[in-house]
Amino acid sequence: MNHVISNNNRIEKMDSLIRVFIYLLVFIIPLSKSGVHIVSGLLLLSLIPCLFFFKLDLLEGNMNKGIFCFLLIILISAFWALSPYHVFRGFLSPVLEYVILYYATINFIESKKELKITFISYWVSNVICAGYGVYQYFILGVSQAKSFVQVPNRLGSIMMIFVIFNFSILLFGKDKKLKLFGLIGILFGILGLFASVSRSALISLTIGLFVVSILKDKRMIIAFLVIMVLIGTFIPKQYIDRLKQLKDRQSFNVKTRIEMYETGVKLFKNKPLTGIGFNNVGLIYDKLNLKDLLNKLQFKHKHLHDIFINIGVELGIFGLLNFLFLLGMVIKRGWINFKERKNLLTAATLGIIAGQIFQNSVDVNMHAPQVGLIFIIFIGVMNLQNKKLLLDII
Repeated sequence: MNHVISNNNRIEKMDSLIRVFIYLLVFIIPLSKSGVHIVSGLLLLSLIPCLFFFKLDLLEGNMNKGIFCFLLIILISAFWALSPYHVFRGFLSPVLEYVILYYATINFIESKKELKITFISYWVSNVICAGYGVYQYFILGVSQAKSFVQVPNRLGSIMMIFVIFNFSILLFGKDKKLKLFGLIGILFGILGLFASVSRSALISLTIGLFVVSILKDKRMIIAFLVIMVLIGTFIPKQYIDRLKQLKDRQSFNVKTRIEMYETGVKLFKNKPLTGIGFNNVGLIYDKLNLKDLLNKLQFKHKHLHDIFINIGVELGIFGLLNFLFLLGMVIKRGWINFKERKNLLTAATLGIIAGQIFQNSVDVNMHAPQVGLIFIIFIGVMNLQNKKLLLDII
């Protein structure tokens, strides 16, 4: 009997430690890339005993099976990749980090209290990230703020997700105090977005807010329009000037993207079954003898600015179909969950998915842990709801 109690105590302590690492990882995501790597490593080490002795089932359900297949396709691509080293490097970070957080979330966030702590950690760290970006842009005069995340567009993406989350709090929250936090989060998020001057993030935000508004009630389009008018009223002139450039197909960013899309489609047709290997797009300029194909691209890029083209080029048709299957599963599960229990977390997730689909069609940012891990948190929460954890608590 004492032996059983002792084992139970050890299991509870291990579970508590894993949850602490989840909270810490969620908090550190927008603040420190190296911190993400360190905490992800600690989380993995704490999960290993659970994988062998306790309760982790990696193949339970179609979603988990689809994830496992996608991981296999990534690793197998090393056999014919331009550089196997780049495949394994990309697998270790960020892919493995995404998988670690996903499985930790769906297996160890088991109560309303734990869910609240997770999202409080997320809210506080994003306010800090937004605040530093605002300081860089409005006080220091940085042309495009990066905050703690190295790239302005990543800051924009992080803020886009944060604003959609807080807008969902505002529309679906059940008490005035919570709605006040939603308003504060929207303010910080929009200012952080302004600081990034990211055009794709702003357009993605518009799409995400529209989806959340429709999910609440068609009449909530009024709330959506109010937010958009406020954004349009206070948007910095530099931001407006950059948005105007989108109308010019000969402007650098528009022209370059079109060239990358055309090149990507041709590369896919070159190796439609196998692809060139995961995380290998950045090597095509030096490794492939395709001058007639690449001569349009005057600059080397790490990705092709469209996640679907990028995955097709790197993993071939099977990798692309697997990715589309996972995306379809996520959207389907989100919609089913929302119809069963209309709460702010599911609405936010569906809005975030819509925004991310658009943004990753014009600027791949899911390869960046600061963006991808936040997305994984919301996807993991949807799986929690599938397990009947009541998420209408906030």
